[in-house]
Amino acid sequence: LISNSLVVSEKRLFQPLLHVLISIKGGLQMPKKKEKKNVISRAESRAAYTFLFPVKTITVEGNSRYTAQEIIDASGIQTGDNLLGLNSGEIENNVRISCPYIHGVTLGRKLPNRAVLTVTEGAPVLAFYQNGEYLLVNGRYELMEQNSSPMGGTVVHGFTAVSNGVGKEISLQPTEVKTLLNSIVAALEKNGVTQITQMDLREVTNIRLLFADRHVWELGNAEKLDYKIEFGAQISKRESGTGVVNLKGLNTGKNGYFSQKVVGEFVPLEQVTPTDVPPQE
Repeated sequence: LISNSLVVSEKRLFQPLLHVLISIKGGLQMPKKKEKKNVISRAESRAAYTFLFPVKTITVEGNSRYTAQEIIDASGIQTGDNLLGLNSGEIENNVRISCPYIHGVTLGRKLPNRAVLTVTEGAPVLAFYQNGEYLLVNGRYELMEQNSSPMGGTVVHGFTAVSNGVGKEISLQPTEVKTLLNSIVAALEKNGVTQITQMDLREVTNIRLLFADRHVWELGNAEKLDYKIEFGAQISKRESGTGVVNLKGLNTGKNGYFSQKVVGEFVPLEQVTPTDVPPQE
């Protein structure tokens, strides 16, 4: 007996059943012991698997923003589909495009007839202000939605951002600054820094990050980026109030330091157009 909770991913485990099934359904004669084995055609194999394990039930787990039916419709799975033949990569891609707040989809197969979609939902990672609204994207720069609010995503200044449709990667110019952005995001993740609310990349030699809406980190250029972010996090953890954390001197072996002052508007929205030619220090 096969347990209903058994998850099967390898079709070859059921190959011995195919001869029996096809013999019963199609009237084929089983090979005699001394005869050469019959070769099962691809069409016969597909028909046998479909007959054995057709999808009858589809369930969804881990969802909150989208209904189970919305996710099932987006997946493309239909009752009657072959359970073992479902393409998990295709299903995940379908769901991510139609439900952009879903970051991951895992397909489970519960024999004999149930498909289980376990989804992971997330929030916007970055927000790019463009034409009066924000383009909210995930970590792959795929557009989640356009909104008048950044919805918790880190606002990034210094790009011209163009939407290519929900669920698709947005276009960012200039491309060389995107490389810098990738490096900053990686350094923040490495150091466990999650409270950067804005980034100013309009001048690549004057990088500025806003920590928790109270400390402006002045990094200067991208040299020793990882070290600067680690140092800035240590200072911001120690210092209260509002002010500026100057980290530019770390390039030449000097210490970073904190200056307490009022932090005004980080970057006025009318000044978010990227600088054509970064000024030289």
